[in-house]
Amino acid sequence: MRDVREALEALKDLTGLPQLSFDAKGRAEIVAQEALAVYLVRVSDTVMEIAAHVAGDRRQPTDDELRHLLRANADCGDSDARFALDIAGAPFLCQRVDVTSTGPGDLDRVLLDFIRLVSRLRQGEKGRQP
Repeated sequence: MRDVREALEALKDLTGLPQLSFDAKGRAEIVAQEALAVYLVRVSDTVMEIAAHVAGDRRQPTDDELRHLLRANADCGDSDARFALDIAGAPFLCQRVDVTSTGPGDLDRVLLDFIRLVSRLRQGEKGRQP
């Protein structure tokens, strides 16, 4: 793919969401499984970030949960995914994708793998860390 605009067009086809578009701040949203909001953020012309909250209730994590998130980030190594906190302190997982190195099939796999991982994390499973 050439850029994030082309990637978003491919995601429209993959998701069947013809209205999917970036807003003025470069963000778009896909709702998966009727309860999981997956955010797409345009970082640059060729890089987008996929993000989703890892807790359905968006509560602030306990100190032990924060330590777990920091350990998980350290275990990520050179992965493109990491845990972060939103402005309210709720944890989310985000993953950067350089779209110039992906094709439509790759983008589909990246998005589905991301949704599966967040779903497992929401169910309390450690699963494969990012």
